Amino acid sequence: MSCLGRGFVSVAGIAVTLAGAAPVNAQTPGTVKTAGDVTQASLRSAIFQSVVAAKPKEYPAGKMAGQVASAAGREDLVATAAESQPACVASGSDPVRHIAERARATSIVIINETHGGPIERYFIGNVLRALAAEGYAIYAAETFSNGEDLVHDDVLNNDGWYLNEPIFGRTVRLAKSLGYKLVAYEETQDQNRASAAAHPELSRIDRRETCQTENLMKAIFTDQPDAKVVIHVGDAHAWERKAPWSQFAYVWMAERLKKATGRDPLTISQIDCVSSTTGVVIGESRLGKDGKAEVGSPVDLYVGHPALTFRDGRPAWRQDVGDKPAAVPGQFLNLTERVMIEARPESAPLESVPIDRILLFPGEKLPLLLPPGRYRIDGYLAVGRIEAAPVIVDVK
Repeated sequence: MSCLGRGFVSVAGIAVTLAGAAPVNAQTPGTVKTAGDVTQASLRSAIFQSVVAAKPKEYPAGKMAGQVASAAGREDLVATAAESQPACVASGSDPVRHIAERARATSIVIINETHGGPIERYFIGNVLRALAAEGYAIYAAETFSNGEDLVHDDVLNNDGWYLNEPIFGRTVRLAKSLGYKLVAYEETQDQNRASAAAHPELSRIDRRETCQTENLMKAIFTDQPDAKVVIHVGDAHAWERKAPWSQFAYVWMAERLKKATGRDPLTISQIDCVSSTTGVVIGESRLGKDGKAEVGSPVDLYVGHPALTFRDGRPAWRQDVGDKPAAVPGQFLNLTERVMIEARPESAPLESVPIDRILLFPGEKLPLLLPPGRYRIDGYLAVGRIEAAPVIVDVK
């Protein structure tokens, strides 16, 4: 199959539903928009509309719930899947160092995320830092919007849907500071339509995996077969072989790219098992239902994160790695409706991805979590930004 169609326009529309609210889409029904049309305003709208009737501690578990809650800085309100996931079989190695050592034997590293786990994105940032020292210089991410200029100094809301979550935004900023070239490779709208028309017998997933692979080949590997590339994907796109325990028969992007490039990638999952300790672990297998290590794996390495713990309603790990709690300015508190607070460096434009974002219910006083610095704080209601003189906060 050839992935047909021209033009790089990401398929970025996602539906999000919490607490029984109607789905909210990044794309307006009946229209076709590029990922470049996905703005902070549409993300805020999705968050506000998705929690119309919800109250703290009453969110359901679920993939989309996790995506929206993490973008709103409220992982504390979503039940996690950690309790039902098997434990990783830990090697005892330092996870980032282990990945860097294994990455020397290849030129392609593929690592996944859940799309709702900021800690996974922070970990990928640490991997990017370690692999830059190994000569890796290209960062391709599923989130990046095709058709957008990714070369500018900051990280802007139009650069991709998922990276509007603040920790993802920080990871992309880090990648830029390390000198990585950013590459978009998601299937385009044109490719989606053309491949569906040309190959109606194939599943939607198989067509998408083909298009992603061909876009990566065109953007990188056809002209630079020896390029050292980190590819940041969601979920099973990182599978380079079928898992014996999986009910699905799809051929995922990693497996297709392995064949197309002739290179054996280092594939890493962060979503298929958890740490049974208080730290991040890495290994080559996970425990099966019988309590023994499973035989056969769709990836080379598993990274397991510990269960989230919270301090003042915010993820404790963020303070552990250097974020400082900062009180939300009083004029944004004690409102009769929910308010969304965003913090950016003082000189950053409002179009940039915030360094932190927190959705507060009336009466709540949860803190922002920020690295030391000087920040502009803005507040938003469901109808839009609260018009007020800029509030500047110094975090030490």
